[in-house]
Amino acid sequence: APAEAPAVLPPVATPPPVAEAPAVLPPAEAPSKSKNKHKRKRSGKKKSPAPAPEPLSPPAPIAPEPTTVEDVSGPAPSANDLVMHHSQAKFF
Repeated sequence: APAEAPAVLPPVATPPPVAEAPAVLPPAEAPSKSKNKHKRKRSGKKKSPAPAPEPLSPPAPIAPEPTTVEDVSGPAPSANDLVMHHSQAKFF
């Protein structure tokens, strides 16, 4: 088990370097193209928030679990039948 912990640490160390990269970009903004670089920098900042949604994804899968149990009660077969019909319709 201890050997696995270190393997997980490397990935976490990768994010920090990315934060340092932006700090190096500011100097490049000095040129007259600073406006263009500024816009590009904004895009990068927008990408940062994207990773945040990932953590929320795990909770979502938990909600489907309860629904799956209900589907197994009876709706499950109906869904399968519907899928088969859809497949045939596509073939036609």
